[in-house]
Amino acid sequence: QFADLSDAANRNHEALRLAKQEMNESRRQIQSLTCEVDGLKGVVRAGERSGGCKRQTPPRPFAAPSSPAERGAAAADAGDGG
Repeated sequence: QFADLSDAANRNHEALRLAKQEMNESRRQIQSLTCEVDGLKGVVRAGERSGGCKRQTPPRPFAAPSSPAERGAAAADAGDGG
């Protein structure tokens, strides 16, 4: 019985270690993406200050296609030449 409990404790310890590892990787990704967003905000602000090209319509918010059909349609839209 002690061996069973010891094995369970070891499995739980390993699962916890992996969860912490995944959490740290997610934090790194969030930090990287936050820095990228902040940099892009700076680029947008610089473009607005310099009187860059003005859009007639606001940009569409980005939403990743969720189904294979939507991904195919998005790929077709991307290839239409603008």
